[in-house]
Formats: sequence, structure tokens, C-alpha cells
Amino acid sequence: MKLFFQICRAPFFGAVLLSAGWGLTLAYCSNYAVSWPRIVLMLTGLIAAHAAANLLNDYFDYRSGADRHNPYRNRFSGGSPHIAEGIVAPRTFLLSGLACACVAAGSALILGILIDGGPGPVWILSLAGALAAFAYTAPPLQLAYRGLGELTIFTVFGPLTVAGAYYVQTAHLTPRIFAASLPLALMITAVITINEFPDYPADRAAGKATLIVRLGPRRARWVFHALTAAAALSLILPIYRPATGIALRAAPAILPLAAAAVILHHRAIQPRRLIAAQGLTILAHTFCGIGLISYAFV
Repeated sequence: MKLFFQICRAPFFGAVLLSAGWGLTLAYCSNYAVSWPRIVLMLTGLIAAHAAANLLNDYFDYRSGADRHNPYRNRFSGGSPHIAEGIVAPRTFLLSGLACACVAAGSALILGILIDGGPGPVWILSLAGALAAFAYTAPPLQLAYRGLGELTIFTVFGPLTVAGAYYVQTAHLTPRIFAASLPLALMITAVITINEFPDYPADRAAGKATLIVRLGPRRARWVFHALTAAAALSLILPIYRPATGIALRAAPAILPLAAAAVILHHRAIQPRRLIAAQGLTILAHTFCGIGLISYAFV
């Protein structure tokens, strides 16, 4: 079991849990009753889907060579060392990923019946998430190899998960919920972007056209700066009541994000010296999520 959690990179489940938590918080603050069975089913499905995405991503990146020959792999990026270094067979990653996908599909199926009585928003949102997770690195679409990886992460961990969690509790969607997902969507996109910098040589050699490969590290750093600025500004959007309170609670996220931006600006072409910036960006995303969720309780 310990090995399974290692190969599916369980510590990164925090990304989807924070987005789901923010969606549930918005539902709670809108005076909808809490349904714990729905929450448990939803979280089971989301964690299983995230595990499936991680496992399949590692499997297909290994097959393409993107992770197999990455000299700058670290604890935040570069894929799982278990498959790249031959500790665990690639087939195990594939089968485990498909098994997790089945668990996620089962949870979505039950939720759709409970909430919509069959086909409806739950199944549509779940199917969109499943397609994005599988197509991220799997052929023939390979979204991450076609310059669409960052947009996919933005969509899945932002609007899709936040709106999905909100809908599971309310059976209702509004444009405001999609707008409310922007801080976490921008933060997680910043995370995936900065994690692509150390992978630049391996991704370029494998033909994986990430944003960093397309622009080059020096120019791509300005995209990261734009993401950090947009994330900070999104915290004061007037969709929150009160907006000032939300911004103050999530403000601790800005300091590590700014520090990461400074490090990246000076070390964009030094993969081994970016680990601190990667960690700070992940910390900023975590602080942002916790700050937003605390809105319901402070």
C-alpha cells in the first residue's frame, strides 16, 4: 500500500482536495444543506481520478522518453523515479491507473443517479475531467505535447472541480462559481508552469511542446510572472462577500509566490537551483486554498 501511494504521488492530491473544498465552502456559504454521503462519494471519485491521471501521465511520459532521460528530476517534477529507474514495471502503472479510473467512474455513476437521476451535469463534468486526465499525455491527443497542458490543468483543477463540488451539494450552477475558481485555477497553473522549467531539456528532446519548450526558459518566466500577478488580483474580485475578508485570509499565499517569481527570474536556465521556487509555488497554492476555505469558518 505504501508503494502504491508513492507511485500515484499521493502528496499532490492536495491540489484537487483544495479545489473541491473551495467549491463545498461556496455551497455551504450559500446556505445549502450539507450531504455527507455525497461529499464522501465525490472525494472518493476525485482522489481516484487524480491518482489515475498521475499514474497514466507517468506511464505515457515514460513511453515517450520525457521522464526516462530526465537528469533534473526532483521531488516536485520530472515524473516518478519508480518507473524511470525501473523500480516498478511500466505495466503496473498502466493497470493501476486504469483501476483507479474505474473507481472514479463508479463514484461518478452513483453521484449522477443520486443527484440528477441519470444523465446530467454530474456525468458531463465527470466525463470532461476523465477525458482531460487521459488525454493529457496519452495518444492520440497528448494535450501536454501540443501546448495545451497548462490550459488543461487550469480548467480541471479550477472551474471543473470547483463547480463540480458546488453542484454536488446544490444541484445548481451559476457563472459566479466559475469566476470564484480563478484564484486556485491560476495558482495551480503557476505550479505546473514552474515545474516545467527543470524538465525543459528532457521535454524538448521528447517533443513535448510545453509552454517552456515553446517559448524557452527566459521568455517563459514572464508568463509565470503574469500568472502570479493575475492570481493575486483574482483574490480581490467583487464576487466574494466581503472581498476584503477573502483577500486578507488568502494574502499569505502572495509572499511565497512572489519569492518564487524572484528566484525563477534569476535562475530560469538553472534547473538544479529551481527546487526552492517550485516548493514556494506549491506552498502558495496551499495557503491560497486554505485561506479561501477558511472564509466559511472565520
